[in-house]
Amino acid sequence: MKPRDLAKVLIAVREDIDDDCSVQKLLILMAVAESGSPGTTQQALQERARTGRSNTSKLVADLTHLTYRKKPGPNLIRSTPDPQNLRTRIITLTEKGAQVLKKVMASDTKSMS
Repeated sequence: MKPRDLAKVLIAVREDIDDDCSVQKLLILMAVAESGSPGTTQQALQERARTGRSNTSKLVADLTHLTYRKKPGPNLIRSTPDPQNLRTRIITLTEKGAQVLKKVMASDTKSMS
């Protein structure tokens, strides 16, 4: 995705769901979407977004149903313990997250035509 296209998607996300959405949050959200099923790990997201462990943890929390500040969040992703390794968390899109991305990407595709 070109930077200009990323900017259009970010603007659409800010208008539709989260006026505080940063580029890093959007990258996390898109990386989770691209990972598909069964999801991805927080460590993989950290590498993908090129952020530190603490920052990645905050970004992930800010996209779940409860932010790292314990305030209601947008509920776009879900973080659950990995049954194979309880120290690892599996990050997946929620149904709402999938719908939001589909809507935003569809509107972005129309605006680029």
